[in-house]
Amino acid sequence: TTVRENMKNLSPFWRNTFVVEIVICLATVLFWVAAPGQYFTTLFGPQLAHPTDTHVFLLWQGANVVFCAYVYLYARLLIAAINREANSIKHLVWLQEAMAIGDVVVVALSFTTPAHVFAQGETATYWMMVGMASFWGLLRTGFIYRYYTGTHKLI
Repeated sequence: TTVRENMKNLSPFWRNTFVVEIVICLATVLFWVAAPGQYFTTLFGPQLAHPTDTHVFLLWQGANVVFCAYVYLYARLLIAAINREANSIKHLVWLQEAMAIGDVVVVALSFTTPAHVFAQGETATYWMMVGMASFWGLLRTGFIYRYYTGTHKLI
């Protein structure tokens, strides 16, 4: 059997893991849309407690991209993979590869952005952002590795 044939059965571990990530992404989008001031305050400090319309517009643009790609498309591809639709696993892997690149960028930016940018924000929020990107990046790297090596079942 080929690697792609082995991946036709997405294990319950990966299905459940991906569902959890989709829910986290949806919650993040809702937070950004419903409470932009709170988001900016916790990450950057009280000076952004009342963000400008420009800040909110840019955040909502990002929320739209995250919703379309990380909630809607991710859920669509996961449902297709669960239903064993043709090429769905391959497309899910491609999305995971793109998301892994994004995880690396988030971590890299977190450590290369000047310290004063986050200085007045909540340290826990900053480290949670770095930790989440690192955790999900490692997890999805494991999934991608298992896809290409044909060892798709974690457990």
